[in-house]
Amino acid sequence: MKRLWVLTVLFIFSCSAFAQTSEHEQNLSTCLQGYPALCEHSRLTPSEASRVAEAEHEQNLSTCLQGYPALCEHSRLTPSEASRVAEAEHEQNLSTCLQGYPALCEHSRLTPSEASRVAEAEHEQNLSTCLQGYPALCEHSRLTPSEASRVAEAEHEQNLSTCLQGYSALCDHSRLTPSEASKVDAGARASTAGPLLVPGVAENGSYYGEPNANGVPKTVRVNGYYRKDGTYVRGHYRSAPGTNPPRVRKPH
Repeated sequence: MKRLWVLTVLFIFSCSAFAQTSEHEQNLSTCLQGYPALCEHSRLTPSEASRVAEAEHEQNLSTCLQGYPALCEHSRLTPSEASRVAEAEHEQNLSTCLQGYPALCEHSRLTPSEASRVAEAEHEQNLSTCLQGYPALCEHSRLTPSEASRVAEAEHEQNLSTCLQGYSALCDHSRLTPSEASKVDAGARASTAGPLLVPGVAENGSYYGEPNANGVPKTVRVNGYYRKDGTYVRGHYRSAPGTNPPRVRKPH
């Protein structure tokens, strides 16, 4: 009986020691994987604490280089690392500016040549926005006379397409020519005999709320229009400008 009792005590002690070892290894793993809020640094041995400090330093550097300035602890960087991070953040800001996110672009951080490139990109983005049928987002004052003429023509064609497709509430009849008004009236009279339009579905088959390649829902309808070269672009749905996330610059 005494032997059995001794074996039981030894078994319990072994289980307790194993559990403590497992907890210690789990804590070390948590620390090394970059979860400082969950890491119990006080339970680490001196050599483990050194390993964890190095891992946390590398994790912070990686976070800084990947373009997360709000999460980057700049005070923990060495001078050479700070230089690399500053360069990465500069390139990330330039990329954001060039991709058409003026609200996120820090223009004050651009060099004169970069500012020139960004201004040109923003001008082209505004022109594209105007031509694609976003009059509320189009800054007409930034268009050149020839661009304004192209936009006016595109808006006219988009309005005509809207009218012909039977969206009377969105059709601006005052912008139609007499012959266009006649075509719209004839189409309205014949609509009962023709196929019904499916609400929320555009000419090319895209539909309201359909996710794009980035997972952002398409909520803005673009009516069919003719490009300058005469090709016709079918009506479609697309995501609103500025809703797609900027690309995160990958560290070298």
